[in-house]
Amino acid sequence: MIGHNSERGRDLFQISPGEGAAAARLASRTQLATLRRNALARARNRTPERAGKGRARRMPDGATPPPPFAHLPVQGEIRAEWEPRSSLYNTDAQILSDVGVPVVLLMENYDLNRAGYHDTHDTLANIDLDYAAALTAIAIEAVADCASARSL
Repeated sequence: MIGHNSERGRDLFQISPGEGAAAARLASRTQLATLRRNALARARNRTPERAGKGRARRMPDGATPPPPFAHLPVQGEIRAEWEPRSSLYNTDAQILSDVGVPVVLLMENYDLNRAGYHDTHDTLANIDLDYAAALTAIAIEAVADCASARSL
């Protein structure tokens, strides 16, 4: 659930920790990974190859590679499990949190009422690949950071 970039809250995603201090630290590390990734995106967007480029776009034939585009900066918003806009409650992560496993959920700023939410319109054509790539990079960075940490 990291590919649908909502029109309300464009380029925003949620970082939803489970219960406890360890989960809160995971969320904090994920937010720091977001800030590092965005700083790198801004730096790379100043290079001659990317300067002045806009968002990525799909190529109509699916075979031609797209032209260079700017790296998309995204905004992570920490949403504690008790906050109504957190979607942790609606996932398997909640079950893990309930038994004491420190968890953090990364999720799009989703809208349950949108077309394409687990229905026949939930296709690759409705996925923002730029947004999904940014969130994937942040998840990898956060996992690597946690794996190398002395303690959480």
